[in-house]
Amino acid sequence: MSGSLRSLPGTLPLLALLGSPAVADVLVVAADGSGDFLEVQNAVDAAVDGDTLLVHPGTYLGFDVPGRSIAITSVTPGLAIIDGTVRVRDLAADQTVTLSGLTVNGGLFGPVGLNWALRLQDNAGSFVAQDCDFTANPSSPTNFGFPAASITSSASSAFIRCQLVGGQGPFGSSCCSTGASGGSGVEADGGGVLTLFECTATGATGGLDGWGGPGGHGVTKVDGELHVHGSDLTGGRGGQGTDFIFGPGGDGGHALQLGAAATAYL
Repeated sequence: MSGSLRSLPGTLPLLALLGSPAVADVLVVAADGSGDFLEVQNAVDAAVDGDTLLVHPGTYLGFDVPGRSIAITSVTPGLAIIDGTVRVRDLAADQTVTLSGLTVNGGLFGPVGLNWALRLQDNAGSFVAQDCDFTANPSSPTNFGFPAASITSSASSAFIRCQLVGGQGPFGSSCCSTGASGGSGVEADGGGVLTLFECTATGATGGLDGWGGPGGHGVTKVDGELHVHGSDLTGGRGGQGTDFIFGPGGDGGHALQLGAAATAYL
């Protein structure tokens, strides 16, 4: 069975030498050519700290945000669709990336090329996602189910009114092997603080094989802090066993899987 958890709710010359601060800009991304850029990645590459990217309805490739403090916002929530992984990495302590209103379907399209919907990596700064949907792509038969959001060594990651769904464990082809595990809704390690506010995080179904694979967890937090407020965490179902002699189904995933060095505030 799958698990489920619900949390409770001087002088002018001197100034001239110092220079004036950079002015934030708004960069428009539109798949129909009516904006400044056709793809989100092109806008990210042109952006500087403080800029806002407005993304019009359409379908775009995954993109990589390396060490920039920017906001990426869908003009119409839910209708800016990203087919591929969104990666945010190498943020300095004073940098923040904010995503708003995006629908992200993980996959092999874009610069990252893996099945996560979201990958946060080596960030001393902060990440915030609000009103976004993140869904991991099903994996190849040689791998495991990917988490919707994979977080590694990131100081502060916050999700507000987001949906996160792990990738289903791939199907196997052997009568006597165990199926792959389903992906978690969120999987985080390397310390840091993870916050979920009014979110749903759902583990995926385990892979079908001779013995069914285990379901994914709603949230996996290996170490650091987890704060959950008004959110639903649900483990995925175990995969179906197909071996006609043995063929047991896989165990369901947990709503929340905590490592020994993790602390949860629910």
